[in-house]
Amino acid sequence: MIKKIILLIFISFISSFNIFAYQVDLPNWGSNIKSTNTINTDTEFYINTSKKVTNYLWYILWAISFGIVLYAWTLLLKWEWEDQELKKANKMLVWWLIWIFTSLLAYSIVNLIINLW
Repeated sequence: MIKKIILLIFISFISSFNIFAYQVDLPNWGSNIKSTNTINTDTEFYINTSKKVTNYLWYILWAISFGIVLYAWTLLLKWEWEDQELKKANKMLVWWLIWIFTSLLAYSIVNLIINLW
């Protein structure tokens, strides 16, 4: 149990790095650079589409997680707080938390990699 708590704290610590990121605007940025590359309209289409898909995936993720919490809650009410069934519901909620933190960490890592390049 302690290993799981330490792992959960470690994952939440790593995922907090993306919270403190900020962008700095430099004066005259790129004024002396002549670039021959232009953004293609197809690229803009793919970027906008990927942003929309990402937003829909986040909505689905939070809807599923809300459904899992409601399901565990109704099972606890139905089981009338029996010890064995309480352990099952607690295990379900712990795995739900691990799933949420893993998905948030994966999203942060992917954004970090994309923003570095």
